[in-house]
Amino acid sequence: MIGAIAVVLVLGGLIFFHELGHFLAARMLRMGVKTFSLGFGPRLFSFKHGRTCYQVACLPLGGYVSLVGEEKKDEIPEGFSTRDSFSLRPAWQRFIVIIAGSVFNLLLAGFIYWGLFWSSGLFTNEPIAGEIQAESPAARSGIITGDRIISINGHAIQAWHEISPTIQKLGGGPLVFDIQRNNVPLSLTVVPESRPSQLNPKEKVWIVGMLPELTRLSFFSAARYGFEETGRIIALTGNGFCQLIQRSASLKEVAGPVGIAQMISRQSDHGISSVLALAALISINLGILNLLPIPVLDGGHALFLVLEMIFRRPIPRRIQDVTTKVGLLFLLGLMILALYNDIMRIINNAT
Repeated sequence: MIGAIAVVLVLGGLIFFHELGHFLAARMLRMGVKTFSLGFGPRLFSFKHGRTCYQVACLPLGGYVSLVGEEKKDEIPEGFSTRDSFSLRPAWQRFIVIIAGSVFNLLLAGFIYWGLFWSSGLFTNEPIAGEIQAESPAARSGIITGDRIISINGHAIQAWHEISPTIQKLGGGPLVFDIQRNNVPLSLTVVPESRPSQLNPKEKVWIVGMLPELTRLSFFSAARYGFEETGRIIALTGNGFCQLIQRSASLKEVAGPVGIAQMISRQSDHGISSVLALAALISINLGILNLLPIPVLDGGHALFLVLEMIFRRPIPRRIQDVTTKVGLLFLLGLMILALYNDIMRIINNAT
């Protein structure tokens, strides 16, 4: 039950925040907004403030914004004028409204990381052991808080982020950790334990049960590190999309709504901090995905508007219609692939 609630809150909240970006940008530019909806489907209740109808619908996964004059052929509703029409505004104003949803998703991730770093602290990248989990391989081997990891099976360790890949690469056998404790060199043998992967429980990952040192941050230091982490994840996510396009990454790694919901549900077992960290990651992926220059997505519309600003005239409707259909087919294929991967993971985990 907690997992299901976490899924609704995370997915619904991220999509809603995306739409909130469109809404606030439109209002900032004094465009008309007919409806701002929390959720989809039949309306549960609503109220009107100014000329906008605010409503709550029965399906809580997300929301939507209905602008006045989204297409030039649309009639102007009663109470609005042509000055409120989205389609009659300059291209740069429409561009701002279009990309505002993704910008809000990226900003949301930054604020989440900010809050997490301020409340919980920041793990350093120094290869120094922090918390040692009870009864873990690291604890049984004699590693204690403050030990500096020098090498693992002869592989030099310069930073904490090198430890896990090195352990995975060595494949779970006994590992010799060369450490430094109070400037005294020691060698300890650690036998890692296997755990199911978060994305695919059928796949093993090897763990030793220790965390890096934790540094407490001030409010403003947490902000800096939070947005730096957001930038780092944006770069990694963008690189991941490029690898998929270049086929240097496996298409089996593409996860759909079912796979994402499973990850959120599993993270809910580890507390709210784990759920928030995953929400920040999904928010970044949602923001970047929507900015891809594919017609149907916000990025495709933004591309048309950039070209309109360059050539000082709209892209012909025929070209927009054809490319939109191609983009729709591409997204449909991507959704089918993601759903297939999700189903195969479920089948493989059940067998």
